[in-house]
Amino acid sequence: MFSDTIAAISTPLQEGAISIVRMSGEDALEIANKVFSKDLAKQKSHTISYGYIQENGQILDEVLVSVFRAPKTYTREDVVEINCHGGIYITRRILELLLANGARMAKPGEFTMRAFYHGRIDLSQAEAVEDMIEATSDISASLAINGIRGSVRRLLEPLIDDIMDIIANIEVNIDYPEYEDVATLTSQDLLPKTENWLKKLDRILERAQSGQIVKQGIDTVIIGRPNVGKSSLLNACSASNSVSRKRQIFLYTSGRETHFILSGLALFWLQKHFILFLSVQKKPSCQKRLLINNFLCSRILSGILFPLYMPGSSCSSFPALF
Repeated sequence: MFSDTIAAISTPLQEGAISIVRMSGEDALEIANKVFSKDLAKQKSHTISYGYIQENGQILDEVLVSVFRAPKTYTREDVVEINCHGGIYITRRILELLLANGARMAKPGEFTMRAFYHGRIDLSQAEAVEDMIEATSDISASLAINGIRGSVRRLLEPLIDDIMDIIANIEVNIDYPEYEDVATLTSQDLLPKTENWLKKLDRILERAQSGQIVKQGIDTVIIGRPNVGKSSLLNACSASNSVSRKRQIFLYTSGRETHFILSGLALFWLQKHFILFLSVQKKPSCQKRLLINNFLCSRILSGILFPLYMPGSSCSSFPALF
């Protein structure tokens, strides 16, 4: 299906102990042989060889080369993985050497795309690979690995079989009404089957919605008067969490600054996108009121509004934003 051989750095391009450069394609072993100090042609599948990456007889790095022969590989093509030292320069240098010897730079996600086109995984499993890479909590990682193992496919296959059976019975009755050995179907026969099928589909969709919440998180708006403790609450959550991403949005109006902090935290096994709204004024200007309305309304329609109050204050003293 694919005539070229692709190569890419499979690990983050940063300083570390080890980096992995991967190739996949019918010429992967041949290209690796051009730069590796040992002959990989007779190397058994799923084995590792120790040696050196060389260019014009000069040693570039000491490496371990893993050989995976088709079809028992991730892409169902011949795959070679070079485990080199994790320096940015040497990792790039090895990749450049592979490209110079006939490999092509892989596009983002192309290894997984080849696995899909060769029938090793379906689309739901391909998406689950990305979910595993982006997982930020135990539950999201658990959902991702279940998806990689084909849990979605196993849910959908019985539904596909059932609907195909219903369609086949309908078509037989339409096309061959004269056949005596074909049972005549009426709406009374088909309706219970169809309703049962729709109920099963609804249950799967409900589970899918729960999965989307786990994957995408819940928008949680923390709002309150200045110095009420919004930043302290968010910082306390961040301090106890290993996964935190922040992005700030600033607005300047009449010499005063209002800014939002967007922070992604995995709390109670669920990703939450905290939107911390600072410097709420008693009477915001028209421009600021419009910004607040657009920003917060887009976030809390399907999320959580978390107001903070000063001790002893009531809800009636909370500033009106809308």
